[in-house]
Amino acid sequence: MKNEAPARLIPIAALNPYQGQWTINARVTAKGDLRCYKNARGDGKVFSFDLLDSDGSEIQVTCFNAVVDCFYDVIEVGRVYLISKGNLKPAQKNFNHLKNEREIFLEATSTVDLCPDEDGSVPQQQFSFKLISEIVNAENNAILDVIGIVISVNPSAPILRKNGMETQTTILNLKDSSGRSVELTLWGDFCNKEGQKLQEIVDSGVFRFLAVEAVKVSDFSAKSTGTISSIQLFINPDILEAHGLKVWFDQAGQNGASLSISRDTMPGGRKNEMRKTVSQIKCEGLGRSR
Repeated sequence: MKNEAPARLIPIAALNPYQGQWTINARVTAKGDLRCYKNARGDGKVFSFDLLDSDGSEIQVTCFNAVVDCFYDVIEVGRVYLISKGNLKPAQKNFNHLKNEREIFLEATSTVDLCPDEDGSVPQQQFSFKLISEIVNAENNAILDVIGIVISVNPSAPILRKNGMETQTTILNLKDSSGRSVELTLWGDFCNKEGQKLQEIVDSGVFRFLAVEAVKVSDFSAKSTGTISSIQLFINPDILEAHGLKVWFDQAGQNGASLSISRDTMPGGRKNEMRKTVSQIKCEGLGRSR
């Protein structure tokens, strides 16, 4: 949406509340769901998206109410934009997992212009992976990135949330070179898209690597992780960490045992049954006497 020539182009790291006109050039790395809410002032709606610039700096952008109508359909994950005339405020950490202490609130006068990405100077994504063994010491509700081999996927199942709404969940298990594994719960649309794709792959006997940007840690009963609305899942990503993990898996990890840091039972004491293919049973030596 273009009204006039953009203001001076600056990096995300240089943004501060005392500036006048500014423009940033950044890639959308994640886009949250459109959410509706009610408060004392009435009904409203909101959505947010994450930006990454060529210097590796990130910032969250949030839109409310009428501004949602202006930009929700414009923003696409993976595209690069020139963004101007936003209002810079302290980050609302309850809804913002990025390290930046500020976030941008767009207004009706803001501009969001699609930018050519011919030179590829803006990275596609930025990760800060933690080993699964490190999640043991992570705080409850901490947000972090993980990468691992998908060793099992449970069928999708409905669950009733605290707000009374029903949604779908899919629990999968990730294993990495630390020798540990962890549960990752996919919520909502992730079950129908990535969850279904991963289940079909694992059922076929093929192992796949999964990089997850921004999972939330839970310490209920044990350590586990779950998706948030702005999470990004990357199946077999072409990144250095995935290549290193594949070397480890091919040489030792495929047949090595792993210790789960997640609970062994579901609420009510029911076992969390893990689906395994015949090839996985053979590789892991299940049922054989030692």
